[in-house]
Parts: sequence; C-alpha cells; structure tokens
Amino acid sequence: MYEDDRNPVFASWTGEAGGGPPCLWADSMLVNENPWQPENVTWLRDALKPARLQEAIRMAAVRLAGHDDVDIVAQMEMEFPERQTLLELRVEQLLAILSTPDHGLSEWVL
Repeated sequence: MYEDDRNPVFASWTGEAGGGPPCLWADSMLVNENPWQPENVTWLRDALKPARLQEAIRMAAVRLAGHDDVDIVAQMEMEFPERQTLLELRVEQLLAILSTPDHGLSEWVL
C-alpha cells in the first residue's frame, strides 16, 4: 500500500546503508517461473480484500500496544483510506503475476 520510498516498515534504500522493502521478484521463488493454480489465486484474492487487510492492521495495532512498533502500525491504520486504491491496484497486479508464467517484471508497474 506504499511506494518503496514511503513505506514506514522499511527505511528507504540508500547507497551507504542499503534498506528499502524486499523486492517480490528478487528471489528464486517458483512464482517467478510457474503460475499458481487458479483455485489458489482465487483463495488469495479473497484473503487480500481491503476490508480484511484493514482489519489485520487494526488487530496488529491492538497486539503491538505498548511495543516500539505500534507507531508504525498506527500510521498504517490512519493512512489506510488514502492508500486503499494503490493497495487494490497492487493486489490485482500481484494476482495477475501469480497467474502468468515468466511475467518478466522487475518492479511494481503501479
């Protein structure tokens, strides 16, 4: 739900210190070569519905109460409504990637 340089969970990448969010395509997962079964994509589509993701963030905020990371989750919870469109677009892109062999992507299109 965040652009790479705005993700509160991962510090932005710098030449000196590295960082940044992990790249979905920078590993040897079979998803990079073989598509998922349609029923698995259907399951994931249901699991990644915005309302479910928003509820997961809310539950994380409750569980992290009093922990140092609660501020990050609180920020995500507060920003969810303005980030929901990007989240929905990226979920659709992810599902398309998982459904397509040799997608050839090296970064988010959106």
